[in-house]
Amino acid sequence: AVNPDRVFMRLEMVPRVDTDTDAGYARRYYELFNARYFEFVKDEQFEPYVSESAYARGAQAPSGLRYFFDGTERNMAIARAAVVEYATTWAEFNQMASPLSADESEAISVRDALIRRVAADESPDNANRELVFGKETFERTKAVL
Repeated sequence: AVNPDRVFMRLEMVPRVDTDTDAGYARRYYELFNARYFEFVKDEQFEPYVSESAYARGAQAPSGLRYFFDGTERNMAIARAAVVEYATTWAEFNQMASPLSADESEAISVRDALIRRVAADESPDNANRELVFGKETFERTKAVL
């Protein structure tokens, strides 16, 4: 359910592999987000956003947080801490990453481009984006993805 009177937060670390077939990768990169995930589940001030789109639900990363909440000082501080945690973790992952071969890098680039294209085409939020930005701007920005 969309609620325009509340803040919407979407955070996730998009996997570079299929986590359904690589449990080690899922543990290594996503297990550390479990505590934060369950904190949000328990906090009644944060309303989970569950998409009506089977694609969107299936595409959510194991670290995914999608919530509506009132923009109170308390809630904004909690959301800010989550954003900082995700950004810091992402930066640390990048610093620790091993160099990829040209072939590996190309394969990941192709996969990432495909994910962005499918997400742009299939997003259940496309109607909202078109409404907010207008048809022409929406189509132009969608094409860039």
